Amino acid sequence: MKLMVSAKPFTAELKSVLPATVARSGLPMLSGVRLEASGSGVAIEATDLELTARRFVRGDVTIDGAGSVVVPAKALAKAVTAMHVGRVTRDEWR
Repeated sequence: MKLMVSAKPFTAELKSVLPATVARSGLPMLSGVRLEASGSGVAIEATDLELTARRFVRGDVTIDGAGSVVVPAKALAKAVTAMHVGRVTRDEWR
């Protein structure tokens, strides 16, 4: 999955789902966000098993191969905020 998205809307939507993540949990997946790339854009989703937040980034998005991945929420938010670039590009989420 290759993903290129405008940084400003991606960062805004990512920050809006952060309250649904869990800082300390017996389930590490709950501290992450799920990014799902499809033809219609990028879905960003987080849950703490009681609250689920799901936001979409459409528009300035280029996707080469649909897919999904769960990444640590706070680390991703920190990295994207620190980049100070116009577009976020990620090849091969693993």
